[in-house]
Amino acid sequence: MKKFLIPLLATLTTTPIAINADTGFSNEVNLKNKDLKTEWQIQGQTQGTGVPNSGGIGIFKPLAINEKSLWFLDSKLNANFGDFDGSSIINTDVAGISLSTSSRIGYRWLNKDNSKIYGFNFGYDTRNMNTGDADNATVINKKDVSFQQVAFSFETASENLNTNSYALIPIGDVEKQLNDTYQGGAMNTYGLDVGFEITDNLNSSIGYYYQYRDQEGIDGSGVKLSISYQLSDDLNVGVNVSYDDAFDTRLNGNFKYEFGKINKKESRKSSTISDAFTKSIPNREIRVHDSYIVDKCWKYQSDKINLDSSYKTENCSYYSTGYKSATQSAIIKTKAYTSCTKRLGAFNYIEEVKNAEVKYKYYCQTNN
Repeated sequence: MKKFLIPLLATLTTTPIAINADTGFSNEVNLKNKDLKTEWQIQGQTQGTGVPNSGGIGIFKPLAINEKSLWFLDSKLNANFGDFDGSSIINTDVAGISLSTSSRIGYRWLNKDNSKIYGFNFGYDTRNMNTGDADNATVINKKDVSFQQVAFSFETASENLNTNSYALIPIGDVEKQLNDTYQGGAMNTYGLDVGFEITDNLNSSIGYYYQYRDQEGIDGSGVKLSISYQLSDDLNVGVNVSYDDAFDTRLNGNFKYEFGKINKKESRKSSTISDAFTKSIPNREIRVHDSYIVDKCWKYQSDKINLDSSYKTENCSYYSTGYKSATQSAIIKTKAYTSCTKRLGAFNYIEEVKNAEVKYKYYCQTNN
């Protein structure tokens, strides 16, 4: 599936979308005559599909302005906060305060008849993540970890319709141990969003995404719906809902307050052009999912029969009945097996025979 996905997204993004002559931006456009300048914003969001609660500051800086095109830098610095409504990454709670960064270099240009803006961008993102307790187990050795990714995006925009296709590709050590029970991985994500204007202040978008991380057992698609409302010239609020097999249904909110914008007295069409050229790039968070550590086993109590009642885990190693009569060893093994399966563990054992006595070596692997 993956080998067909990226060409499909590229085709959808670069294929021209038919629009009526009266939906173009303007008959005459010269970006050099517009007051395009550095814009700042304060942004925030609640936790979602593998992303944390966060708030921070962003900058959009024009680097080179031509008559119908623009090179730009779009950069963000966010403080990430702890989870407050279950784990944002499935099992382990994100805790404390950490930092994340996101930077994009991009190029946008108008087509010949000024009916559409095209663009591409690329960049690099980082995410530090502090971990806390877990929703489904008692954990120890809680670790603070970090992830990084590169990103690419292609976009189009007309007055009432826009598309954005994107690829988020983790690099470096993409899988990290979070504690004694869970490991977490940054996911490859490839998606396409189609946005449209409902009213002058109300916008919506629908999206499809494919996500992948082999160590987490993730290989599937998801859909999302976003709605945003422009409360004032500077303040925009929105809500997103998504569904996929890995995260199920997730709902999160966001806001963006912009300052340093262009002259608000411009005509709507002129302002629309400027907004499209200086719009901050979406879909840039490093998305993390966690799962049980594959080589972890449930710990047995000192009797080697019953699993530890506090759900402790350990590196997998064999417990032994010792050499006993076949009946005695079988009873111990059966009781250990029963305790393991009650916790949905995977029971593994080896039988050894010596001088008519039997020894079983066994362990109870955690359920992935």
